[in-house]
Amino acid sequence: MAAGVLALFGVVLAACGSGSGSRDDDGGSASVVVSAPWARTSPAGATSGAAYLTLSAAQGDALTGASVDPSVAAAVQIHVTTMAGHDGTGHGTSSGSASATTTGAMTMKPVDRIELPKGKPVTLAPGGYHLMVDELARPLQRGTSITLTLHLAVAGDLSVEVPVRDNAP
Repeated sequence: MAAGVLALFGVVLAACGSGSGSRDDDGGSASVVVSAPWARTSPAGATSGAAYLTLSAAQGDALTGASVDPSVAAAVQIHVTTMAGHDGTGHGTSSGSASATTTGAMTMKPVDRIELPKGKPVTLAPGGYHLMVDELARPLQRGTSITLTLHLAVAGDLSVEVPVRDNAP
């Protein structure tokens, strides 16, 4: 009986987590936990916004994309913001070639995926990786929320309620 109670407790505890997971075809755990999601408020007339969160994959995974209801925005892309002359990891680039971009200027570009190493949290935050919410139907307003669907290579799709805030939680 004690084993049954412990098993039930484990199921209830898993259901109460801040993220969600799924099972892979082999019946193994493919869970990804999402924590501290938020989207920044956007000014009137803005056509895009940004969302941030932390992802932890128990068995390793990759964020391969995201989507949102079309009533909120047309598309969501994974982006990274870098400083010209840096590779996005805080290290200088080693190309040695001259660039038309001034070192220290911020640039933003889309990326295809973000690797989620086994057991190592990956944070999407201002100034680094983020989810760019494009062609907003209306600006993101403080006190509201949007639901993003994260597309994960192993765990599949995961819906996340993202509160809109002025600053990080």
